[in-house]
Amino acid sequence: MIFPSKKTIFLLPPKCGTSSFVRLIKDNTSLFDDPLTTDRGRHSLLGVDNSVLEKNGENLQDYKVYQICRNPLNRLVSSYLFIDQQHETRKNRPPRRRIRNPKHIKRVRRPLEGLNFVDAMKLTLPLVSHYPTTPEFFRYKDTKFYRKYLKNHPHSFFKTAGFNYFQFYIPQCFWNNIDANITYLKLEDLREDNSILSEIFGENLPAFPTVNEGRPIKKKRPYIEYYDEELKKLLTTTYWEDFTTLGYDFP
Repeated sequence: MIFPSKKTIFLLPPKCGTSSFVRLIKDNTSLFDDPLTTDRGRHSLLGVDNSVLEKNGENLQDYKVYQICRNPLNRLVSSYLFIDQQHETRKNRPPRRRIRNPKHIKRVRRPLEGLNFVDAMKLTLPLVSHYPTTPEFFRYKDTKFYRKYLKNHPHSFFKTAGFNYFQFYIPQCFWNNIDANITYLKLEDLREDNSILSEIFGENLPAFPTVNEGRPIKKKRPYIEYYDEELKKLLTTTYWEDFTTLGYDFP
């Protein structure tokens, strides 16, 4: 997300307090008055933001880049619960009828329906480290990734899974896809003390929201309890760079 008047960019991977951050800035500043500051494509990679700057005659070197990050262990569970809740909500809506075939009822299929968190992640995590961060990031079916990892995947869901699914599980370090200098801000720290954002934006901002009011997730038990030992090892392997670069302890 680009803030031209502050010469600042914020990278916002999903399930890292993105909605809370956007609401905080919208409600307490006038920064969204600038046409370049939009929450459309809020999860875009740095390379995409850089292209936007270039089209508008600006230089990335003039900007300070921040990224809000989150403990990969917690983010993984939060992503799974969010997607599961999202599709369960859609599933319970009244079915839509196709215009050309009014008797045919189409319901939204839940991804990996019938699998618990551990089994679903054991299918997902081996794929996310190979997801491309090139311009084909949003068009993976045109890349070797689709042909090699998805086309013949034994689980039918992954034959059609796209960016909307994988963005929740791609390592957070992938958002810096042009190897720029990034300052990482931990979501856990922002919830304790939001003064760093007040300093960055030069605004007296209130406390960082602790709950996503748009889609609250009821955490029934500590996130660590969702994992078995095998999944912990897979988590460490998949998100090794996230743990080390972002400064989180391994489980």
